[in-house]
Amino acid sequence: MATLAASSLAGTIVQLVDFGWKLTSNSYQIYRSVEGATVEDLELGNVVRDLSRISRKLRDHLEDRERNGESLNEEQVAVQQLAEECLAVTVELEKTLEKAIKGGKTSKWRSFRQALLSVWHKD
Repeated sequence: MATLAASSLAGTIVQLVDFGWKLTSNSYQIYRSVEGATVEDLELGNVVRDLSRISRKLRDHLEDRERNGESLNEEQVAVQQLAEECLAVTVELEKTLEKAIKGGKTSKWRSFRQALLSVWHKD
């Protein structure tokens, strides 16, 4: 029984240290960043913008074909629907990233708060 309690305590300590490390690391990244965001958030923002741009181009291309009187086959209709769904997801992701990325130089306390929210709401 004592072994189980010690193992549980060790696991809790590891989780606490991991959380503290992530919080400190993210806080430092946000504080040092010109944009006021972690590198991971900035990279995710780039991916979201690229996905949005590609989805729009794909959707617009297929819509142009339809406007020109060309009927779309089953696969093209599925791709068109997928592009629309991707655009809807990118809008939600952009809103979430706007909350995470405050922009500009931040104070140490604001960086810490932003990092804490980022770690808590990682999913």
